[in-house]
Amino acid sequence: MEMMSKEFLGIIAATAIVVGGTVFKGMEYINSQHISVLKEQIELQETISNAGPIGIDFPLDVKKDASQDSNSQKLLERVELLEGERAELLKQLSNNAVDSLDPTSEVGTLLKKVSSDIDIEEAVATLFEIKSPISFEPLADYYMKNHDEYGYLAGKSSRKWFEFFASIDLDSGLKFAVSMLDKSNFPISDAYIFLKRSVSSKERCELVVQDLQKIALTSAIPTARGNAKLLLACEDTAKTSHSESPWDYVDVYAEIRVYHLIYNLFNKHEIEKDFHLMVMHSSDIDYWSTGSFLYNKAMFDMGGDRYISALESLSKLEMRKSSQGFILLLLSKVYEQNKRMDDAKDALDSCYAVAPRVCG
Repeated sequence: MEMMSKEFLGIIAATAIVVGGTVFKGMEYINSQHISVLKEQIELQETISNAGPIGIDFPLDVKKDASQDSNSQKLLERVELLEGERAELLKQLSNNAVDSLDPTSEVGTLLKKVSSDIDIEEAVATLFEIKSPISFEPLADYYMKNHDEYGYLAGKSSRKWFEFFASIDLDSGLKFAVSMLDKSNFPISDAYIFLKRSVSSKERCELVVQDLQKIALTSAIPTARGNAKLLLACEDTAKTSHSESPWDYVDVYAEIRVYHLIYNLFNKHEIEKDFHLMVMHSSDIDYWSTGSFLYNKAMFDMGGDRYISALESLSKLEMRKSSQGFILLLLSKVYEQNKRMDDAKDALDSCYAVAPRVCG
């Protein structure tokens, strides 16, 4: 009986710690106003609302032993009390989450939609707007497991996903982007261009230096190692901190949009491997540098027809007149090299029409 009593005390004490910890955790969530962390809030509300008085179904031997020992009986009563408090707290949390006007109260329900593949795009779009820290880990895990070969998921580009994670937690967001540099099934260039613009200050650079060094020295992917080594230049070029947002949204949006358009163009013309080569050798990816790259490929490489087609497609993208004129000028020279004199004349005429100074 004495041995059973000791074992019983151990069970009760452990249960009290667990239940007490749960109550404390519930209070912590209340204090931090992260009510929505209960991912099963709707089911929880229905379950608790329909339930009767909460009790713990202890084994008969335990109850009998407790009835013969005053200390054990007190522990049993304490456990039942804590369990009752826990149930009441969870009920309040669930009710408040459903009734609250705070958008974060819906994060749990939206995350459940994402994990269940229900209305994915709508749920992700709302979570992106709410920007709750609670959603970082579940969405990062979901993104890594489900993004397509171009980095897209739930109607959002890789740029949008990276910006979302960094807006919640700059440190973790940047490190998440660094980790994607070393993924063979992910368009590494997307992570590279995001990081290139996002580690422009000394403080941000220091956040990712160790992770970049690891990839630069140990990655099995040559492009990943190369990009990591290029990004490590931030140690020498990063500016001192200044009062600005985590990154310059205007510049990042414009440059990443161009970067993405150019990447899609290369992919469309089945020269994606050349895109990565261009990234490795160019400090900036824009229409001018891309036009020059395609011009050199079309003029001097075998299989130049693909590059001519890509240059033609590039000239049709929406851009500044000076950029378009420059690309049309290059295109006219490529046509001339390939004895397509009529096409060369048309391209040059178009160049003069949109940017005469560039073509003169």
